[in-house]
Amino acid sequence: MTTQFFRGRRSRALGVAAAALALSLTACQTANDRLLGVTDPDIINPSDIVSADGAVALANGAIGTFRSITGGGESTWLFGGLLADEWSTSSTFIQNDETDQRVIQEFNSSITGMMRQLFRTRQRANEAIESLLKFSPASRALIAEMYLARGFAELQLASDFCNGIPIGNVFNAEPVNESPKSTQVVFQYAAASLDTGLTYANGTAAASVLMNRAIRVARGRVHLALGQFAEAGTVVGSVPTAFNYQHSFSLNTSTNTLWGQGISSRRYSVGDSVEGNARNILVANAIPFASARDPRLPVTIPTSGAINGQDGQTYARTTTMWGQLTA
Repeated sequence: MTTQFFRGRRSRALGVAAAALALSLTACQTANDRLLGVTDPDIINPSDIVSADGAVALANGAIGTFRSITGGGESTWLFGGLLADEWSTSSTFIQNDETDQRVIQEFNSSITGMMRQLFRTRQRANEAIESLLKFSPASRALIAEMYLARGFAELQLASDFCNGIPIGNVFNAEPVNESPKSTQVVFQYAAASLDTGLTYANGTAAASVLMNRAIRVARGRVHLALGQFAEAGTVVGSVPTAFNYQHSFSLNTSTNTLWGQGISSRRYSVGDSVEGNARNILVANAIPFASARDPRLPVTIPTSGAINGQDGQTYARTTTMWGQLTA
């Protein structure tokens, strides 16, 4: 009797404890649901962009990424100048040094990131094109700008990288694995993208005229890359010589990197045919960008440590060609 009595009492106690635990877990779950159920305005779900406003938002995001492959980031636009001797390194980054020396390693993290941004620009433009055509087909100038972004990314890929570019089907928003492409083929991809963009930038409104001219300039560059010099002259013939297509920047979040790296941080020094602080190291086959004194490229060439580079040692040659607020 005693044993059974204690067993029964223990069973009832365990039952009460289990019920209390269940209630506690339920209360915790309810509290968690309330905490985790709060709407986060920073999260954009796929269902949030199935509209005309969502399509425009996708396009704005693509333009932001487009900006990162031009003056909005340390892109191949700038970094490639180390390889072509337009710039020489005055930074502490080994990635810059090895590129300037033409001994680039496959795992160069700077180049990996820059190439990734080119692919992101292309893919985000594709996504925006698909959405705009479905939900906002009247936004023809914006659709044209997406084709400009895509074509420009393809132009840069073909200009800055060697044969064997791992690029997918140009006509699909969804990625499709294909065989690596030659630079010739990728230039042709760029040509197709830009030609399609021109079919949308055919109006008389200011935005359409802007896109028509910007696409023509990019298309002219593709013609030049393919050796089609007469065609290049024809396609840009209607573009005023003073024309500009500009990317804007918020000083709170970014800057004009050509100014930021070349004069503010002094990580890049204007290239020349002689290097070193004593200016006695001959750089074979290099154009003397700095010492040529071309008035179109104003350069300060220090003769002492008055203008040291980021590395604290190199007498950095700087140019005022780009300001913080100009391109």
